[in-house]
Amino acid sequence: MMNVKTVSIAMILLASMSVQADAGAFKGKHANMLDLDKDGVVSAEELSQHRQKMFSEIDSNGDGFLTREENEAFKEKMRKKHDRFSRADSNEDGKVSADEFAAQSEKMQKKLDKDGDGTISREEMRGGKHRKGGCEHDRGHDRKGKDTGE
Repeated sequence: MMNVKTVSIAMILLASMSVQADAGAFKGKHANMLDLDKDGVVSAEELSQHRQKMFSEIDSNGDGFLTREENEAFKEKMRKKHDRFSRADSNEDGKVSADEFAAQSEKMQKKLDKDGDGTISREEMRGGKHRKGGCEHDRGHDRKGKDTGE
């Protein structure tokens, strides 16, 4: 019974992703993850491939069913993967030293500084993507960062 409930929840979540993808709601990182052929559109086939991959990742014992335990383990794995503290705590001692903090900052600097000039420009902060009206962070500011009242 628990397997059916867990699978049902997963299917509802995946169905909602499908609706969002069809509505063009996936942008940026999510679009890159789902748009496998990089044509700017998430097709039903690409979404199906993503669903299969996600199911396989969660189904850790490969029995074709998702259990609550597998789901919780997957959520914990994703939490740690995306948790800034865990990434900074490189020796996994539960503490972030000044050296670990600095190393994490340096990684971020290198990642953002696409041209390697030692500075991070507004363009690099946006990820090099030109969007009408700029990025959401820039809305309401002029090019020098002054409030425009928007």
